Amino acid sequence: MHLGALFRQDLEKPLRETKRSDKERLGDERNRMPGTLKLESLQILRAIAALAVVLFHLGIGWDINFGLAQTNPFEVGANGVDMFFVISGFIICYASVGTQSSIEFLKKRAFRILPLYYALTLGLFLIAIITPQLLNSTEANVWHLIKSFTFIPYENSGGLVQPILFLGWTLNFEMFFYLLFALCIRLHHREIVVTLIVMAIAALGYFIHFGHVVPDFFSRSIILNFAWGVGVFLIYQHRPYWIEKLYGVWIPAALFILAQFFWDIPISAEFAIGVPTALILASLLPAKQIEGPIGKVGNMVGDASYSLYLIHPYIIQFCFILVVPVLGGSMAVIVGMSVASFVLSIIASIMLFKIIEKPSNMLLRQWFLAKTT
Repeated sequence: MHLGALFRQDLEKPLRETKRSDKERLGDERNRMPGTLKLESLQILRAIAALAVVLFHLGIGWDINFGLAQTNPFEVGANGVDMFFVISGFIICYASVGTQSSIEFLKKRAFRILPLYYALTLGLFLIAIITPQLLNSTEANVWHLIKSFTFIPYENSGGLVQPILFLGWTLNFEMFFYLLFALCIRLHHREIVVTLIVMAIAALGYFIHFGHVVPDFFSRSIILNFAWGVGVFLIYQHRPYWIEKLYGVWIPAALFILAQFFWDIPISAEFAIGVPTALILASLLPAKQIEGPIGKVGNMVGDASYSLYLIHPYIIQFCFILVVPVLGGSMAVIVGMSVASFVLSIIASIMLFKIIEKPSNMLLRQWFLAKTT
């Protein structure tokens, strides 16, 4: 489900110089794409992906805690993970332009991902020790903590392949993709090579059952979403005039995704969600920032989407397990706390972004990248 990867300041870096012939074909407005485009549309897409996952977990909470909505009305929201992975595949390529050091690349990814993830994981580990009844399948197991910190998949007591912070399973995929990209970073056509590797791994997973949790986990076909994002980057970099021709494609692609709220499409998510997301991403790359309150909120949620993604299940759990029973447990209370948990998740994520995520990333970069950036 990666994530990841993911971060706005990374999008400010210039791409390699585009061929002069391509620039001439794009005209004055198009010329800004390779160097100065801030890719504001990515912020909105990240916000949408994160909010979709929040709605999905609200639907799960209604069933688990109150026996309501046995069929999750927001089931398709789980596929926000596929959207994150597509976006991540693009951003990792974009942010690494000019980078030839695998160590530098991995440091930057670690500085962005690890501080918040480690802090929340440790917090949950302490909760599992003190008040385990507040958690579902999370337990205070030191070996699980080590595997969670090192992004090694394992099967928990509930039979699920999830780390202590359960949504961290998607970060396992993110880190795996980062590692593959780092291994290819000095190759001449690294984006093409890493795409072929991802596709080969997914093909192996389709035909082979390894019988071990680690290879079976990392060879799941969901990793194809990274390849779709890399593909968008390759078009953006080498054929930018194609991007302009795709502008209107985001409308049918978005409608196709929305239709899956109402109809079950018999296609796996990396195709049913991932491919349309790649089309939306490519189509909206030249889009200007949305003005007004919607654009402002969208950018804030986009900035905080990583924090929102990690923290929201526990805010929902807090509201449903601790607050709803105190207020009486009526349908009105459940609906009210659902709305409250949705809003509180957004507020808490913005606070986490400003207090932990952004400052820790900047501080670690100052400490460990001062000589290389």
